[in-house]
Amino acid sequence: MRTQTNEERSLHFLDRRFAPLRAERAKFTLLAGPVLLLMVCLGGGQNVLAASASLSALAGSAPADAKGQQIILPVSLETGLDSKKRNAGDEVDAKVASQVKLTDGTVIPRGAKVTGRVTASKAKSKGDTDSSLTVVFDKVDIGGGKILNIKGSIRAVGPNPNAGDSGGGVNYGGLNQATEHSQTGSGAESVPLLSETSEGVVGIKNLAVDSDGVLRSDGKAVKVEHAAQMIIRAEVLKAQ
Repeated sequence: MRTQTNEERSLHFLDRRFAPLRAERAKFTLLAGPVLLLMVCLGGGQNVLAASASLSALAGSAPADAKGQQIILPVSLETGLDSKKRNAGDEVDAKVASQVKLTDGTVIPRGAKVTGRVTASKAKSKGDTDSSLTVVFDKVDIGGGKILNIKGSIRAVGPNPNAGDSGGGVNYGGLNQATEHSQTGSGAESVPLLSETSEGVVGIKNLAVDSDGVLRSDGKAVKVEHAAQMIIRAEVLKAQ
């Protein structure tokens, strides 16, 4: 039997983390149709538009073609970041950790490649108060030869959920807790997990992210390891 890599375990771990959210969205979708029909039957055909508007408000409506929709992408970082080594223009890659569905029905699958670039990078030197690094994400490969253009920035960062994993797998129990164990057995360290509402940096020392998505550190360089958790907030532009 093939042994899973740390990258595969990280994606699986984060996918399980976001599973309850997908279930809630699916539940709403299943209920929306019957509720609309009931409202029409009770209020008459003239209330169809009002009923539709009510459901749209409940769902948090967005443009039918998804352009302009604001989305949250939970990802696993594929490219380690270091403001001493990274320069403006360098590519940064990540993989989507849990499926995301747009308002037009487009699905961003788990494992989809998210591509961005470094737009600014600065190591701390004499006289500087901090080091910094800025990454902008602009493309998601959703498969089938289709590319989704986005304008995305970093909203939250967390450690690799499988850091220090000896290969024994991940303990998936209690995924609704604020923290989880990255490995089973005694002595396992508690690893904070990001959620869709996470902001800032959790579980990584000497690192911060400001409201514009800029990573900052008062150390000599900004450093984020490969396979770290990341939440990207993005606006959907268009598909190619």
